[in-house]
Amino acid sequence: MTVKRTFAVLIALCLVFAAAAPAGAATFGFRVRGGFEHIGYGDFNDWADNVNDTVFPEAGITEKIDNLTWIPAFQAELVRGIVPNVELAIGAGVMRGKSELNISYGGAAGFEYEHAVTAFPFTATVYVNPPLPVMKPFVYAGAGAYLTKLKFEQYLYGGTDNIDFEADLDTWGFGIHGGAGVSFDLVPMVSLEIGVQGRWCTMKGFEGTATDNTTGETEDVFLAKEGVELFGPETITEKGNYEEAEVGLSGFGVTIGLKMAF
Repeated sequence: MTVKRTFAVLIALCLVFAAAAPAGAATFGFRVRGGFEHIGYGDFNDWADNVNDTVFPEAGITEKIDNLTWIPAFQAELVRGIVPNVELAIGAGVMRGKSELNISYGGAAGFEYEHAVTAFPFTATVYVNPPLPVMKPFVYAGAGAYLTKLKFEQYLYGGTDNIDFEADLDTWGFGIHGGAGVSFDLVPMVSLEIGVQGRWCTMKGFEGTATDNTTGETEDVFLAKEGVELFGPETITEKGNYEEAEVGLSGFGVTIGLKMAF
């Protein structure tokens, strides 16, 4: 499904959301949820593993670049009952992870590296609340459009060829998600929710701008890879010489949240 079609689906669901709820359905609600998700982030993590296991040991470097695996994720949703025990939620969220490395050689020379990913999912989700007498479980599934931004910063100093640049890239992608959990009433109209969630979302096509912080010069770049030996921004003119790297946000996590009904 293309991002354009995803937005069309989200708009249609917003119209359903705005329509009057049938008799017996729940009223409006608001949900906030947060937790940590384990993501694959394959191309970057494959590159980092190669650097840590091969490149650094051969150069006598003992430091390591952190993989991007467990990252925090937050979501806020407006909820509307559409039929008894079934709700539609329209939401937005943020996921962010960062990996960094700082190597110093007596303060006179060194290398600093940072890579960060920030994703903003705009989602539509259907919740089903089975009417059980003992507990209040729920299951859900949905889809969304993901605005994902990448940042790279690299600073090499103390040598003949100092490097000081940063690059910002972004793209839109499509994802689906689903999960299950249990709800506990705290006070009337307010409940605590604990659950698990799975997500599928992979995307390519990242493009943006790299800036040389020494000269101020900029150039158009894309997210490139070359096996496990390269992951990062390369100039657009070199696009035929590299593969396009993939960013994978697919994974699973544990969530905790609050739901307030009106």
